[in-house]
Amino acid sequence: LKQADIGVAMGIKGTDVAKGAADMVLANDDFSTIETSVQEGHHVFDNIRKSIRFLLPTSFAEGLIVVLSILLNQKLPLYPTQLLWINMVSALTIQFAFIFEPIEKGIMQRGPRKIEAGILTKGDMLEIAYVALLIAGLGIGAYDWAVHAGLPALIGSTMTLNIIIFGKIFYLFDIRTNHYAISKYFFQNKMAFWIIGALLLLQVLIIYTPFMQDIFYTTSVDLFWGWIVPVCLGAVVLLVTEVIKFLKIRLLQRPQ
Repeated sequence: LKQADIGVAMGIKGTDVAKGAADMVLANDDFSTIETSVQEGHHVFDNIRKSIRFLLPTSFAEGLIVVLSILLNQKLPLYPTQLLWINMVSALTIQFAFIFEPIEKGIMQRGPRKIEAGILTKGDMLEIAYVALLIAGLGIGAYDWAVHAGLPALIGSTMTLNIIIFGKIFYLFDIRTNHYAISKYFFQNKMAFWIIGALLLLQVLIIYTPFMQDIFYTTSVDLFWGWIVPVCLGAVVLLVTEVIKFLKIRLLQRPQ
């Protein structure tokens, strides 16, 4: 038991010495429990990893908007309270979607993960970088476009707020599965759609409720600038990440 990578002892029939030396003790003496535990372990690890891969680039994007605006010597597209709102609603809504993510097909066909390997791979770090730059670039570019088109800065700021939110929503669809987002797995996590619905309701409140407008420096916006533009730019995030996912899958399918 000591020499094994993971020593397993039986909790009912096993001796006290065996249970004391083992890394794992089966309370029901049923070795099929190990398979269930490994499957659940893979599932939990997958969801933690997805949460981190989602949180880091979307959070970095907000910081990049501030940094790039300062470097470009232009007005900040987002107010501090709006940045606070983005983080607050994300923590209360989108990230909970990963809790309800079901076990992916073929999870038990994977080989064991190297113990010394970190949670994030080099590919994950690269993805975090380009997704953060993409969302930040879309936000700043759209804000400049709106202001140069003659719109008030407050409308541009409200539009940018929605762009970041929709960027997060579309990125969620890409990252929640290793398969393509638009596939038979699209509706697998039905709770994610309820969570997105709650998020959009909160966005309507912050944009069109007078007392929320005073706190978060938002203003009522029309359908085009307030919703169509943010949805289209958010879809760009999904399009780019899905194209890269397609290239990854094709690369893995190539013969060695």
